[in-house]
Amino acid sequence: MPGAVQELLPIAGVRQGCIVLKGGRARAALEARPVNFVLRPPAEQEAMVASFRAFLHSLSFPLQIVVRSMPAPVDDYLAHLRSRQGLLMSPVLKRLAVEHEAFVRRLAQERTILERRIYVVVAADPLPPLAAPSPSLLKGLLAFRRRDEAARLAEEQLESTLRLLEMRVEQVLTGLVSLGIPCRRLSGQELVQVLHDFLGSSAPLPQDIAAELLPVHMATPALTNGRGQVKGDVLRAS
Repeated sequence: MPGAVQELLPIAGVRQGCIVLKGGRARAALEARPVNFVLRPPAEQEAMVASFRAFLHSLSFPLQIVVRSMPAPVDDYLAHLRSRQGLLMSPVLKRLAVEHEAFVRRLAQERTILERRIYVVVAADPLPPLAAPSPSLLKGLLAFRRRDEAARLAEEQLESTLRLLEMRVEQVLTGLVSLGIPCRRLSGQELVQVLHDFLGSSAPLPQDIAAELLPVHMATPALTNGRGQVKGDVLRAS
């Protein structure tokens, strides 16, 4: 990821399986697999809709659902079909498997077969301060507060945000699995790769770039001059 592009993104890095945004906000992502809703009986469809509605009402924080269409790995799927054909004992099933493989191969030659990746993004933001200090008080604080102490406070605030995010991820993951929706949490390396892919590249992320994105070093919390202007070279809240 070029440095100029990375500067335009509101991303500070990836830490503990979470995307840390500039300003101390954090995001985690789950990858969910679709279910054959249309093939379910009407009563089961109504039950799933009611359960999903109850799940959404139980949340006290927003979710973002991202659906991405991308070319399906047809060659891998065909290789899987061929490997399974030898395990079929029924001649009828073997014939159907061969016909299905031929159909998929012909379809892939005629058009691009797409698959959908579904991501559920869970968010957590740092808690706002109880009251904004006045400019005169800030001036006094800057005179006596040591910079390492301010950095420690920023690190503690990030850790608190990450703990809150972990609880929310567990709640969402448990809720989706209970609905019969298979899902899993993306690791830090997978998050970096997904970000890389969304920027328009299908090549694997170079290891040196991945290593550059993964660490997150919190700087001194942003202090303003009373007019909302940030003072100092710090992480800017947005």
